Amino acid sequence: MINYDETIIEDEISDRIISKSVFSIGEGTAIGEFKVTAKLSEGAQATMYIAEKGGKRYAVKAYGRSWQPAKALRTFFASNIHDNIMPVIESGREFGMYYEIYPYYENGTLEDYVAKNGGVSADFIRKYVVPSINEGLHYLHTNKIVHCDIKPANLYMDPCGDDWRIIIGDLGSCRIMDSDGMVRSSLEGTVNYSVPVEEFYGVKTFPKEYDYASLGITIYRLYTNSHLMDGLSIDERARLWNRELAIPVNDIKIRNLLGGLINKDFSSVWGYDELLRWSESGWNSDKKRRPVGKRKQEMLPLVFGKVDGELLRVNTIHELTEACRNNWDLAVTVIRRFDTLHFIRRIDGELYERIQK
Repeated sequence: MINYDETIIEDEISDRIISKSVFSIGEGTAIGEFKVTAKLSEGAQATMYIAEKGGKRYAVKAYGRSWQPAKALRTFFASNIHDNIMPVIESGREFGMYYEIYPYYENGTLEDYVAKNGGVSADFIRKYVVPSINEGLHYLHTNKIVHCDIKPANLYMDPCGDDWRIIIGDLGSCRIMDSDGMVRSSLEGTVNYSVPVEEFYGVKTFPKEYDYASLGITIYRLYTNSHLMDGLSIDERARLWNRELAIPVNDIKIRNLLGGLINKDFSSVWGYDELLRWSESGWNSDKKRRPVGKRKQEMLPLVFGKVDGELLRVNTIHELTEACRNNWDLAVTVIRRFDTLHFIRRIDGELYERIQK
């Protein structure tokens, strides 16, 4: 069964072929001068642990036994430090597996924050999320590196006085651009945050704007506490990426941001300069987009939630009312979601205003 929030690894992505059995480290095991104290999580590519050294906690990422990042990436991250990129404190091989030591961020990831608080405010996105990620991606892209797996679970929260800094982590997914500025890789990324790209014999080809398109899906997740692609058919997903379906967000500034990022035409995807302008104004960038014609965007159906093990989608206020009546425990949460309010607003503006009051 696929976990749509987990990175799907490719068979050969660096110096070695992956062994898909991840090595397990017991509590009390020493890795260099670091002592493992607990397991944090386990994924297809690696297992995360907490370790201590000198009374301070660190994060340890232990990869599959026969895998390690490409040498150029290991060299780069060992010698380069940026405020919005997770630093690699130490790396090496122990017990036949490759490991990396990172700082331990007590406040966790943006995915943790969404799970706990039900979403992130538009103001927090404008002040902290977009500027931080934009600067981090600009640094990677300037150095010919594409992250390839931007998602809330890879974005860490670091307090800076009364403000916040967002740190880009999980550098094991990074790929190096070819001389033409494109990445060629069979990396699948994370299903819920992947972007449609050209593929030839299993090898995908894409530019640095892939990261910004994934950031768009990430912003939607943070703001609405739901996944943009949930419940959509293959055809609906394609139409969404072609900008033929409206993105269900009620805040006009967030909707404008998503419109600039979520686009399979990479030449039209917003980049560093556009996000700088958006962070300052919250409105349109000056980047020209390929016209989508005069056709009117259709409204996506509202994903009500899982009922009897299957996703229930509604297309009208009547269907929404019936769904609430028959599934009231779920409805209590659904009617408070941002995407639900936007759905109502698009169909019945008067009802929306009454709800707002």
